[in-house]
Amino acid sequence: MTVSSNLRFYLAILMENTFVYHRQLNELALHFLLSQGEGSIKDRCHLYATEISDEQFHELAEYVLNETLEDRFPPNERLDQIRTSFVRALTVNGYQVYAQEGLFQVRSRFSPDRMQETKEESATLLNEMGFGAVQGSLDVAEQLYVKGEFAKSLWNSRKALEDLMKLLAKN
Repeated sequence: MTVSSNLRFYLAILMENTFVYHRQLNELALHFLLSQGEGSIKDRCHLYATEISDEQFHELAEYVLNETLEDRFPPNERLDQIRTSFVRALTVNGYQVYAQEGLFQVRSRFSPDRMQETKEESATLLNEMGFGAVQGSLDVAEQLYVKGEFAKSLWNSRKALEDLMKLLAKN
């Protein structure tokens, strides 16, 4: 599953508001084997949110969501709002988020291998049937989705379906 740049940006915002010490980011870097990173906490948060692989993104998201804020009193309502917004963004982008007893679990709805396999199977089938143009529209829709341009992606997906129906009607 390809993680959009928007979702990585949202994770960086959550990280900025969660981590208040460089030692916390050092522990995170060690845990996920990320680069040392230099600069401010904000700079390091943005670096780590973009550096983490697509395959490990959900693990980092879960780690950040579950980070305790022992040093912050009273509870930070703004951070809770940011967490809630980030959970919503994860859900919109194809992740399942479970909260149980104050702990979050983040899982991809679709495994990256299965998504790639499905994409290859459908591309092969469409090309064998002479419907390569439909695959082109699907590829554009996927690229737009990854960029976070959901309305355009949906439009291109519908266009691909329309093209497929027209081609099927001709045959």
